[in-house]
Amino acid sequence: MRCENCGFREFREELLPEGKLELCELCDHPHGDSALVASHLDRLRAKDANVDFAIWPLYKLLEGWPEVKVGKSSAGDPQLTIPPYIYFSLRRNTLKPLEKLSISLEMAARKMHSRWVIEAAYQRGLSFSLRPMFFAVDPHELPQVIELAQQDVPTLASTLERDMSLNWWSQS
Repeated sequence: MRCENCGFREFREELLPEGKLELCELCDHPHGDSALVASHLDRLRAKDANVDFAIWPLYKLLEGWPEVKVGKSSAGDPQLTIPPYIYFSLRRNTLKPLEKLSISLEMAARKMHSRWVIEAAYQRGLSFSLRPMFFAVDPHELPQVIELAQQDVPTLASTLERDMSLNWWSQS
């Protein structure tokens, strides 16, 4: 087998959570199942953007909106009792992205463990955070509640991705 990028013939294996991938020894070009290659490339993009891969699916969707400027994010840390979050601002004076995101949050709510909210604050301009909201949680149970909220990220990302392809999204 030859690397389709550089033609080199030697490869090394890289284990991903989803399976095994072959990387060219010379240029690091990934070879293997297309889903594994896509996952590997996503991991590299997340690393380049200094974003935890666990929050990456949601981060990259928001980053792809021309109206949204994504700021700091975190996948959360149950031991430090930090929930997952993404800070963002709007590039234009329109609330349409917030309306669309709110509708998607509402549609995803039945499939998620936590209630996710958009909060607004004024910090050198209007800024927003997307994060889970916890109601009356015992402090001893907070790490487990945060772990459940972390499990919501892929669900929220897939719901948002689905909604972006629907007619109501492009018409509003």
